[in-house]
Amino acid sequence: MRTLDFYFDFLSPYAYLAWRQAGAFCTAQRLTLRPRPMVFIMALRHWGHLGPAQIPPKRDFTFKDIQRRARARGIPLRMPPIHPFKPILPLRLALPEVAGARQIDVVDCLFRAAWSEGRDIADPAQAQAALQARGLDAPALLQAADGDVARAALKQATAAAIDAGVFGVPTMVVEGEAFWGEDQFPFIAEHLAGKHELQAAPGLHPPA
Repeated sequence: MRTLDFYFDFLSPYAYLAWRQAGAFCTAQRLTLRPRPMVFIMALRHWGHLGPAQIPPKRDFTFKDIQRRARARGIPLRMPPIHPFKPILPLRLALPEVAGARQIDVVDCLFRAAWSEGRDIADPAQAQAALQARGLDAPALLQAADGDVARAALKQATAAAIDAGVFGVPTMVVEGEAFWGEDQFPFIAEHLAGKHELQAAPGLHPPA
């Protein structure tokens, strides 16, 4: 089966909205969904970008925009108590090296806890409660997330995402083509169906 690589950080509400659509989309398109946790702020620093929280008018727009988009898509949305929060713990929990075969369950659990239920998933106690409520082995997951393997794996995953050209989240990569944003699913479907025709803008060329 073809794969959809889903690059994300729990910090991003747009990544949450995309995640809530990704499972059904992958099922319909016969794609294997592969979560790719990464530290978004490291990509911002690498590419010289500011995050929405660092630009007050953009921050205000973002939180209105995500509410409009969530309502339009019928996706429940409840803001986490603190934003931006520190996403390192949940990102480590979501690594395949930590979550193993339950990775999609862990990712889904933490996204819903943060953005559907308004929990502070940066707090180990709240992350543990959310995982346990999902029937996951929370103590084992938290122990693994606190280890050297998880620390190294998250750094490596973030570096690999940047090397792949990921500059924002969510980014979804299918057959080597990157799609940035929670509204990209119709364009991914077109790409998979071979219906896209793209050309470079006159005078603009990608760097060698």
